[in-house]
Amino acid sequence: TEGKKCSGCGEILVPQTSLDPVNHDFSMHNGTVCGKEACKLFHSCRYCDFSLLIPLEDRYFFKQLTTAQQENIAAIYDALVAGQSDYITLPNPMANPEADSSVIASFLYNCCPELVQLSTNEMRRWWRGNNEMKFQLVLSKSEFEGYSAALFDFLLELNQTTSDMTDWEKSKFVYDLIIDRTTYEAQASDAVNKHEGSALGPLAARRARCQGYANAYQLCMWATGVECYMITGVAGPENGPHAWNIVKLNGQYYLSDVTWDDGDDVPTAYAYFNVSTAEFVRHTAEDFWYDWNMPACNRMDMSLFVMYDSYVEEREDLKTEFLRIFDANYGKNHKIYLKFESAEDFETVMDRSFMQQCMQEFVNKHHIGSLSWSITYWSEVRVLCFDLEN
Repeated sequence: TEGKKCSGCGEILVPQTSLDPVNHDFSMHNGTVCGKEACKLFHSCRYCDFSLLIPLEDRYFFKQLTTAQQENIAAIYDALVAGQSDYITLPNPMANPEADSSVIASFLYNCCPELVQLSTNEMRRWWRGNNEMKFQLVLSKSEFEGYSAALFDFLLELNQTTSDMTDWEKSKFVYDLIIDRTTYEAQASDAVNKHEGSALGPLAARRARCQGYANAYQLCMWATGVECYMITGVAGPENGPHAWNIVKLNGQYYLSDVTWDDGDDVPTAYAYFNVSTAEFVRHTAEDFWYDWNMPACNRMDMSLFVMYDSYVEEREDLKTEFLRIFDANYGKNHKIYLKFESAEDFETVMDRSFMQQCMQEFVNKHHIGSLSWSITYWSEVRVLCFDLEN
């Protein structure tokens, strides 16, 4: 396309749309050239508006807040990005400092994974009068800038690695990435690992608790161009504090729990990967998420078992389904998953004689000389994983 001529020198200017999208320039912020490497993480390309982060005003839960709350959060966010650690002045006075500051803190801690200097163990906040707030920080300004610059490099590489993937492939790639590089941190203490609840837990320290897993998944999914958020609440038989994610794929929302699918030395279960609320019966979100109009997650079409066509519905012929799933996946994956709708069907397949019969029939059908296999299973979620070796 022919560019416009400069009125001063007559030179033809190349249209910005012709620029290679990989050659982003993050040096100019609000019309001012900035040389700080850390700033790249928080700003978009000057040419194409590409950004590794979802802009604050576009984040799903930010849109649920009042204008005054949005303005206060934006002011604090900008101050924290600039490295401020003392009291921050709010543009709008708080009518009820205790309640209003709680809303602000909840959003910053849960919806801003890039603010890795916030203490995710203490989550402490202070207010002075009705228009000043400050927060518990675990990083100095220079440390925060150093980690932000490193995060930018990591996330930009992740974006380029996943650029040709579908959104579902991106979600699985990031899921596997975080699980592969992270060991669960059982003890919650800044003295043990000050990054355990932030995205730096999996991405830098390689140790994290649930909030670190969820924050890292949220941040990495943003870098791939996929909308994702962390949800906090309680989960499990003891209703312990927990964090998980909502991810938006093809216009629909799904739930994922990276922590619960991380089995350390065993295969990933994928039982909590892109599933519906019906699969999260032991998870209860904190009340404020419902005040913020949490999106409904009522579909299973993006779960691994539906995508791999390895979901066994109740009343199906078990042997036929078993062999169909093996036929469809053998040669493509050395790990073959099956998930059962019925607990009774799961128990039937787990019977050693039934399983041996199915495997022998599969081997005979495909004229396989030898096939070694091991099984990992998760009874509670009715999932089997066969690890095959010829």
